[in-house]
Amino acid sequence: MNHDRRPGRTPARTVTRPAAGAAGRPAASAVALVPATDGLPGPAAEAGPSRLREERTCNDDRGQSGTEPPGPPPAALFPGCPLSAGAPVTGKKAVAGLDGTGRLADDLYLMAHNDVSGRPYLQPRALGLGLAGALLAELVLAGSIQARPQGLVVISHAPAEEGLARSVLGLVLSERERHAAGEWLQFVSRTAAAGVASRLGESGYLTRVSSRRPWRGERWVPVDSDCAFIPLTRARASLDPSRPVTAAGAVLVGLAAACGLGPRLLAYAPPGGRRSPEAAAAVLPAGLRYLIAQTRAAVDSAVLAHRA
Repeated sequence: MNHDRRPGRTPARTVTRPAAGAAGRPAASAVALVPATDGLPGPAAEAGPSRLREERTCNDDRGQSGTEPPGPPPAALFPGCPLSAGAPVTGKKAVAGLDGTGRLADDLYLMAHNDVSGRPYLQPRALGLGLAGALLAELVLAGSIQARPQGLVVISHAPAEEGLARSVLGLVLSERERHAAGEWLQFVSRTAAAGVASRLGESGYLTRVSSRRPWRGERWVPVDSDCAFIPLTRARASLDPSRPVTAAGAVLVGLAAACGLGPRLLAYAPPGGRRSPEAAAAVLPAGLRYLIAQTRAAVDSAVLAHRA
């Protein structure tokens, strides 16, 4: 698969993309975990899963049990993040780079979309749940929260400069009662894709274009296909048994497999012996493993509900 030779396109840089290989049996190997930090905490925002429970109860009372209530617009769910129309942008215009933004959810979003057209490889529900898991994992990696079977626990109230991470942490802080990770995944997933896409737009990686069909409105497309493809190359390094895996890399491949991107990820895995996404994620702390497992369970449940 090579997108660099397209009519009318002159790439500004050359990126060597690994060829998709045949699926093989992963080789067992020792994994060295290299800590990596990502995402930042922030102040309180508005109510979270409690509100979702109330909406579901109202729908059940109306005889609509099993249907997903319409969520609030992104600007209402994530106050303070760059989702509201006309949000001021200060400083110079951001430019995409091959180094990426350094944020877990941004890399997962780009991996889940075509690097040229921007079309998703996943159903909206699976994409939203995967990105919700990534947004929560950003806060775990930053030391802001912990994911436990009893619920999410805030361990740091330190402020953050990044708006979306600040807003997600604010949602957790605003809840008086503790909610399970699965409930937070369901709640945050409703506008996670819009929030992450807007963040990537402000960082210079995505831009909005009008559809050829007026009734479809605008959609996000990559500004540079090489920059949009490179997260898959970074994830590939976590599957290489000859290289150490970082905490962020292990979470990225674990969440990618959990939300349905496993085949796409393994197609670009190192040829021959390789580390499976599950093996990479197995070296993570218990809280991150639990968050990945809850994301997988939520996605599996959503897929089954969609087929029913």
